[in-house]
Amino acid sequence: MLLLWALSCLATVACLASPYPALAVAPPLGVAAGLIFARWPAIALCIIIALIPYAALRKLGGSVNLPWLLAGGLLALLPLRMAMEKRWPFTAQSAMWPLLLAYLLVNLVSAMVSPFPDEAYKAVTMIAAAQLFIALIISYGTRDLLLTVLPRLITWSITGGSLLGIVGYVFGIAMFGEDHPDGAAYRANGGAIDPNNQCIMIVFAIPLIVHLAVHAKSRLERLVMVGLVGINVLGVMLTISRSGLMMCMLTLAVLFVRYRALITPRRLGVVVAGGMLGCAVLLAVLPQSFFDRQGSLAKWEDRSLSRRSSYLSVAMDAIQQRPILGSGPDTFKEYYAQSDVTRLYTKQADRMQRQAHNTYVEVVVGTGVVGLALYLAILYRAWRHFRVAETAFQTAGEAEAADLMGCYRLGFVVLLL
Repeated sequence: MLLLWALSCLATVACLASPYPALAVAPPLGVAAGLIFARWPAIALCIIIALIPYAALRKLGGSVNLPWLLAGGLLALLPLRMAMEKRWPFTAQSAMWPLLLAYLLVNLVSAMVSPFPDEAYKAVTMIAAAQLFIALIISYGTRDLLLTVLPRLITWSITGGSLLGIVGYVFGIAMFGEDHPDGAAYRANGGAIDPNNQCIMIVFAIPLIVHLAVHAKSRLERLVMVGLVGINVLGVMLTISRSGLMMCMLTLAVLFVRYRALITPRRLGVVVAGGMLGCAVLLAVLPQSFFDRQGSLAKWEDRSLSRRSSYLSVAMDAIQQRPILGSGPDTFKEYYAQSDVTRLYTKQADRMQRQAHNTYVEVVVGTGVVGLALYLAILYRAWRHFRVAETAFQTAGEAEAADLMGCYRLGFVVLLL
């Protein structure tokens, strides 16, 4: 310990003598944070999760990615934890790992034979990082964290992103939204990488917020959670995402049916009045581009919908060329950039590479039918685990935990849609 602090002091002196004296606070703060996270690693895990909705903002100094730094520290702690406890972490006991590792292997093999190896290997790296994150959650996630802390953490972190999107719209702050050439004057992204990413996170969180409202311990907490539902619904609408709005409405409808037994005639009047008031407020504050974009769903000549149909035609050609193992993960955009159809929509070289806007199409183009089969098996196993957990909690008489699993499952299914 003394050696650690001595090295920290030397690093501080070195920073003071350098052209960047402001960095002198970094070594002691880093040592203190490292000791805290080593003693309570769940804190670092919670920080990583809380920063997920802020992918566009979470780099320190524009270069140091804080979640990656924390994740690296947690990974380094795992061998020490195994040595102290003299056993493997219980991550290895999960039935998900054979499927996850098989999917990673298929992606690696596909990248090795890909005509676009650079892009494919980058995607394999991100898939491996995602699986390591799963391992960290299972390794450091306690029962209290997963059942009590996590839903509140997701609720408040994603609501923060929604609030940033709303503030950006009201005050015209460009960094919390973006203009689009398809007619949307402003699309909120909060701190996310793009409006669609922001929207899908909000829709996933809404069932958890409703769960917290239903099981609130006080009237004030329930009112706060109801308010957060309203903020996040507005956040969805300001992303101007058409599929996001449909999934949001579907989610609210399913939640209404799920909790219909709790809605007494007296409460029904309050719900209807609150809904009408909320709709009036939304109609008053939403930009005209929201209504124009939603109305475009009924127009066959809509440019965005036409372009998305072109993704499917390009994908079919790519699948026919490499149907078994695909062309390497995340390579659909390379096919699309080289196709003739992309020039019907843009002449700008930097806009020719487009994602398929469909995860399943991306997977089958990238890893063929083998990768798609494994991917769907992973999704089914995850859904089944939620269902088994919900049933187990119901059998044990833990109604609140069972309801939480049901809301996680709903958010998961909506995300997949």
